[in-house]
Amino acid sequence: MISPTDPALDALLRTSSTLLAAADDLASTLYPPQETSSIRTQLHSFVQAAEAVQIGVRDLLSQPRVLLTKLEDLSLTENASEIKEREDPMKWFDTCFDQVYEISKTLMLTLGQENGCA
Repeated sequence: MISPTDPALDALLRTSSTLLAAADDLASTLYPPQETSSIRTQLHSFVQAAEAVQIGVRDLLSQPRVLLTKLEDLSLTENASEIKEREDPMKWFDTCFDQVYEISKTLMLTLGQENGCA
């Protein structure tokens, strides 16, 4: 069990607050008048904050993996490898962040093309 003073939880609290602020700052650059350089700067900060949250959540989720593995071994109908293949929460988690990164990359490329500097 994770204690309320777990360092991984404390770090996640800090990084999630940073992500929230970065998302707010990015959104505010999208209001007119829009400045491409400001959008790029805030987008970069947002991606860095998202990466920090992803690392923090991965660290947090990796802690109880031993327990999850033991529970998977208790299945009466499937073996542990079949369950792990079918329901890997880390794969879903990484896919969500991959989508954020892909959209951010596309936006950054679009911003570069607007200035003629793709």
